[in-house]
Amino acid sequence: MGLESFERKIAAVVESIFAKGSPRGIEPAELGRRLVREIERSSRVGVRSSIAPNVLTVGLSAEDLQELRPLRSRVESELRVLAEETVEGGDYELLGPIDLQIVEDPELKSGTFYIDCGFREEQGFADRCQLVLQDGSQIKLGSGTHVIGRLAGSAVFVDDARVSRRHAEIVVQDGHVTVFDTGSTNGTFVNGTKISRPTELNSGDVITVGTTDLTVHKG
Repeated sequence: MGLESFERKIAAVVESIFAKGSPRGIEPAELGRRLVREIERSSRVGVRSSIAPNVLTVGLSAEDLQELRPLRSRVESELRVLAEETVEGGDYELLGPIDLQIVEDPELKSGTFYIDCGFREEQGFADRCQLVLQDGSQIKLGSGTHVIGRLAGSAVFVDDARVSRRHAEIVVQDGHVTVFDTGSTNGTFVNGTKISRPTELNSGDVITVGTTDLTVHKG
């Protein structure tokens, strides 16, 4: 679970920096729990599914921000990952990439904080990609690089003996979807043709790894 993973990782970082039992105005785990609630509460109805906020501002008092300073960047990074996992797990859509920042609010008292949620649309961001497997199941791919292979934890896990552990990668960026082979044993094919270089994909194209077909749907 995203929240459990966040709390576990943050607890380890906090314990490594602060003396055990030292008083703190804001526990980072509190931020994570509130973030999940605010994303869910602020989501709005879209055409195909609910749209989650992608502009997230965490306001802290000057005292609490000063206290958090040794691990501020780590907390921001982990909160951003938690937001992404919350969006993915709730099957929300986004209008643009997640922008999360921790800021100082001089009007806040120590021990209090807020999380503001907003929406910022980025042109073309909605042109994401889905892979449809042979059994009809779908894998949604957002912006970024996604591994196809037998390696546990791969974005596109393929349980096929003819597929390498890290067989290929798909890159989704700026409305373009590209696949390339990462030195697999048996090669990667697009519409039946073995590829030797990064190949841009269109809706309806079929990626074949081993004996497994993955049909591309964009948008």
